[in-house]
Amino acid sequence: MSSRQSHPYCLNVGLPPMYIPQPPTNPHQPSPSDLQNCWHQWTYLWVGSPVSYGDWLFVGNVNFNSVEGCVFTQNDAGRYVYKYVYVYLKDIQMYICVAP
Repeated sequence: MSSRQSHPYCLNVGLPPMYIPQPPTNPHQPSPSDLQNCWHQWTYLWVGSPVSYGDWLFVGNVNFNSVEGCVFTQNDAGRYVYKYVYVYLKDIQMYICVAP
């Protein structure tokens, strides 16, 4: 997951769900069209091979090789902030969209 400066898109996304979902029973790497269905929704991504990390992403943009959006995370000072990040699709092992 790579980070960029804060982005105006993140201003009104609300807080992510406060739980970690169970992984899907039939996990698969998402295609761009799979993640298009998650646009403007909090989506939990399991990342790594084997899976080594998971986090909520508010999906803002999907292209042929990555998904972009907002994460709510701690900065170096320990404060919670929104960051606009992108994740390569090849790194995503599983995902779950949460309807708004």
